Amino acid sequence: MQVAHSSPSKLNLSWLLILLFTIATGLWLLRSNSPDDDLSAEVQEALDSGIEIPVALNGCNNFKLKDFKSLKRWTKQFRTRGFNKAKVSDMLQHGRREFFTDGRGNNLLRIFDADGNYLVLDPLTCEIWQIAPNTFLY
Repeated sequence: MQVAHSSPSKLNLSWLLILLFTIATGLWLLRSNSPDDDLSAEVQEALDSGIEIPVALNGCNNFKLKDFKSLKRWTKQFRTRGFNKAKVSDMLQHGRREFFTDGRGNNLLRIFDADGNYLVLDPLTCEIWQIAPNTFLY
């Protein structure tokens, strides 16, 4: 008497694919729910309350991140470009300053650190428009 069996390799492969999918989904959810919590909190604080400096720069003691970028986008840029709140504060206080007018006629200020990284800010509204590594052209 012969008994028909389903192919065990097909069954094992199906379960393996389900298991891999479940693990991958769990890792993706874990990663997307906890992106650099400390840095994200710093960026959220800079968006909400600003970054304070002890000596006023053009009348500003507190610089907020311009709200045309989301928290997620600002955090990603801080992370990938090597910035944090302390670095921005140090640049605001000690960086080399260069005024310029952009293509829309806004009078802005670039502040450079010793490595050539820079901030773009509006000294009238006390807002930081951009954080840029030294590889960015301007």
